[in-house]
Amino acid sequence: MKQHKSFLLIASVLMLVNYCYCQSEEKKDTIINQKHNNALYVEIVGNALIYSLNYERIIFAKKQYNTALRIGASYLDFLGSHIICPVEINEYWEKKNHGIELGIGTTLRYSPRDVEYAIFSSRTIYNHVQIFATARIGYRFLYRFRLKTVNKIGIVKIGIIPLFVIYDNKYKEDMGTFIPSFPVPGLSSGITF
Repeated sequence: MKQHKSFLLIASVLMLVNYCYCQSEEKKDTIINQKHNNALYVEIVGNALIYSLNYERIIFAKKQYNTALRIGASYLDFLGSHIICPVEINEYWEKKNHGIELGIGTTLRYSPRDVEYAIFSSRTIYNHVQIFATARIGYRFLYRFRLKTVNKIGIVKIGIIPLFVIYDNKYKEDMGTFIPSFPVPGLSSGITF
């Protein structure tokens, strides 16, 4: 009987230690795997062509599959003034801290005053509006960092974004059936919360 009691005591202690150890490992591992529904990041080049400040919100989440809505803003005062607003819906397939993203969206570019330079002349265009259809194929990476005394999750994204001009109020008669398109790279970095 004493052997059974001591065996039960040792087995109970081992199970308790194993349970506590697994809990601490799970907490350490899930810091990256926790679902942070919001992200703020800066994208260089990308949908806005130079830079954009973006907010992203996960609107549908499963273990490895997420659907997120993104809205951004950019202002340039170069060759006129330009206000640019990209909007996208993205799908993510994530495993641990790596993910693949696919998305579609649109980018609105409004220029109250746009300066167009030709070889020998320039002209000013007022109230210039362009709308781009966009797509995204990319990779995303989540990483831990410390900000003061708090652990944070950072995000880095890299991708290729094909842009298709679908509306241009100043050149619609010149466009005809030709839809200009061009791919641009995008590099983003920010935080999740």
